[in-house]
Amino acid sequence: PEPELEPPLGGDDVRRESSPDFPLGRELIDLVREKTGTSFNNCVLATETVLTFLRERFPETSTSLDPIAKSVALLQFGEVEAVAEASVAERGGAKDRQRLDIIFSELKACKDDSQQRSWALYDDYAVIVEYLQELLTLLSDADRTVSKFMVQKDGYEAVDSLVTYYQMETRAPIRLLLLKVFGALCELDHLIISILLASLLPMELARDIRDDLENLQKTLYSALVCTMVFSTGEALPLQIYEHWDSAFVEFLFDNIESPPDSDSEEQIPEAFVNMILSYNVHFKNPLENVVMQVLGMRPTTKVFSEKILMLVNREDDPVALFVPLSPNSVLKILLDIFSSATTSGLFFTTDLMVLIDITVRQISDLSQGDERRTHYLRLLSGIIERTNYIEHKHRLDDIVDAFHAIHREERELSPPNDGKPDYDIVSNLSRTFPLLFDLSTSV
Repeated sequence: PEPELEPPLGGDDVRRESSPDFPLGRELIDLVREKTGTSFNNCVLATETVLTFLRERFPETSTSLDPIAKSVALLQFGEVEAVAEASVAERGGAKDRQRLDIIFSELKACKDDSQQRSWALYDDYAVIVEYLQELLTLLSDADRTVSKFMVQKDGYEAVDSLVTYYQMETRAPIRLLLLKVFGALCELDHLIISILLASLLPMELARDIRDDLENLQKTLYSALVCTMVFSTGEALPLQIYEHWDSAFVEFLFDNIESPPDSDSEEQIPEAFVNMILSYNVHFKNPLENVVMQVLGMRPTTKVFSEKILMLVNREDDPVALFVPLSPNSVLKILLDIFSSATTSGLFFTTDLMVLIDITVRQISDLSQGDERRTHYLRLLSGIIERTNYIEHKHRLDDIVDAFHAIHREERELSPPNDGKPDYDIVSNLSRTFPLLFDLSTSV
């Protein structure tokens, strides 16, 4: 039998002052969710729709219903005060809290049970799958404040248990469900990203991808979770570098250029490109960058180069899942590639010309003070200094025009050479290549 529901909190909760009608509005929403099984957000919308209808159809009810409708509307738009978040989780969603508590407790028991690996293969399989599927549904459909409250209990113990259980579990279908849970948890609470980053999960995922590449669905979800965990640019624990070494990065590039036969739709190259982009953002010094070291030893990276060109042309950053990065992950890897003669020859001349087209367009379109323009100028500088640009001089007239505009712009607004990054980059190129970029005629 299921445990009895906890009694509602009493009126001593000081955070109840955010809205005296909030508990009643929340109770209506929970009732709709319990009876219909639809998502919390849809229940909020349905409750607000009914309240609006009643207030408009029966104006005499407005005095009573207006405060309740207002509290429901706050929930719909996520505007409940932060100080009320804990009390929201405790006062509302009792059924969801109960189910989450049971699921986390049962999964923790699976992790803690010393007999887990000696049980018959399918003795517990159906039960665990059912729990994980229900957990995914709850993380998707329940009130986010309720889910966050339950996940955060006891210092995120549930997250730690799930990571440990993933390490112990060998059955691929269960591992796949756990990967989906990790993805949902990262979206629920971004602090979980830091917890997963500091755990053994990134190393376990690298091992799993390498050892079970042919399990396409699990490999793709493993790659997605890796990208999520690395996406914020937060400093990596040292042990990650031991597992995400040159051999593993080489393995990723090999499968980008030549995916396994089971990947008939070539999904692995895109997933692995995203992994590499997310990993690369953590390297500040290109000389110490294992991604650049591997790229420098490869004879060709045709598929990788094409995908990077497509991303930069679309101004798309597949790593910006939760927080924006500057430079974004695509610009960052291009800046790293063209920071060294060892890697700057990776692009074929025709692809390089396309990249120059994109870069010139961005430099011309972006305004002074936009740091993206500075990043593109740095990229163009690397291309000009470390490739065969002098042989084809692609878009030279347009580049000179853009440089003249920047030169005039910076001189008009401030004294020259005062540390303005765009002015400094243009001036340095003019001094290095005076026959290409003579800016003495800038007015």
